[in-house]
Amino acid sequence: MNTKITPEERARRLGAVGCARASISLEGFALSDDEEAHAQRFVNGEIDLQEFVHNGLPDYTFGHVAAAVQREFDAEQLTADEEPLFMELLGGYLARPNPESIAFATKMRAEGGYVGEDEYGRLVRTLPGGGVELFEEPTTQR
Repeated sequence: MNTKITPEERARRLGAVGCARASISLEGFALSDDEEAHAQRFVNGEIDLQEFVHNGLPDYTFGHVAAAVQREFDAEQLTADEEPLFMELLGGYLARPNPESIAFATKMRAEGGYVGEDEYGRLVRTLPGGGVELFEEPTTQR
């Protein structure tokens, strides 16, 4: 392939690979040197997602899982062995800012009317333009 990718695409790929690598290490495993080199080729844009996912290494699931987290591979096609890693990586992806969550937060600030808790545990509603309205002070500490 060896197609030049944008800095944004490289950052997205690097984030997906890094998240998967961290999750794998938390489980007590590590990528082999071949897997690390293969992942780096994907990050650098030397190979596309198809080549990354189907690299011919035995029992290689890292590419499938990373692609599924990025919604570039159907998560329904993951194996039973890949599903726990996918769920862990997806949780990590959703817990940090990403383009979708940033767009949704921007929409919430602009429109108003969304209800939730602030950083102090108080029930609040967003106001159009970015303010918040306090519904009530908490009566007990959590």
